[in-house]
Amino acid sequence: MTTEHGAAERRAEMRAIERAEALPYTTIPPSRPWEPFLFAGFVTLVILGVILSRHEGLIWALLIDAVAIIGLNVYLRYRIRLNKSMPNAAAAPPEIKRAYNKFGLWLIVILLAGIVGLPFAPLPWPWFGLVLVFLAVLPLYRVYDKRWYADAVRDLEARLA
Repeated sequence: MTTEHGAAERRAEMRAIERAEALPYTTIPPSRPWEPFLFAGFVTLVILGVILSRHEGLIWALLIDAVAIIGLNVYLRYRIRLNKSMPNAAAAPPEIKRAYNKFGLWLIVILLAGIVGLPFAPLPWPWFGLVLVFLAVLPLYRVYDKRWYADAVRDLEARLA
């Protein structure tokens, strides 16, 4: 066996390992039509808890934030069961990490705008800000799910082909 043949064989083995490691990221079923609404609702509940902590007291904030966190946890467990596993974000291929990071960055921007900006925004109706947060998270989830993640999977599959 020549050195070239051995190197080609090792490259083929490494490529097969890389494809197998990418499977948890490329075989995730798309979210159901109701999932973006659920996720946006839980994020909006977190903002509501923060706003209520400033006006109604800490007990209401903790109660509402606990409901939001429990709801998000139940939703994540549902997705893990549906996916058969939860891919490790830290070990994700670079294409997938970019999609995760883009989603996370925009979600943080929306959360910060909601937490910092809404209590001080000159809105005629204070609860209107919560609707804005919900309406901002909803398309973010949809764009992430249907475009950013789908593009990342396509790029990953093209690279590993």
